[in-house]
Amino acid sequence: MRIYADSFLASSDVITGMNLSMALVDNGSICIAHGASREVIDGCHADGACHVSRGLPSDQEFLELLEKDFVIKTFISDERMIELIGIKK
Repeated sequence: MRIYADSFLASSDVITGMNLSMALVDNGSICIAHGASREVIDGCHADGACHVSRGLPSDQEFLELLEKDFVIKTFISDERMIELIGIKK
């Protein structure tokens, strides 16, 4: 998963699991959440935002990326929402 965070970094670098981890102190926590399902989010990205965004990775790809640097405490991906809470290793 890539997170574009213009206001998070000094530049508009793409944040990956690795450099997202570097932005947190040891044992720092992260919460990535959206109040819509993967299908709804991907549908929005495919419409008006398709020129600046990409579809979400599969649940497995998302977890594999973040498990390298975070202990995953909560992961929900259902028809209502996506939520991940993790602690930096």
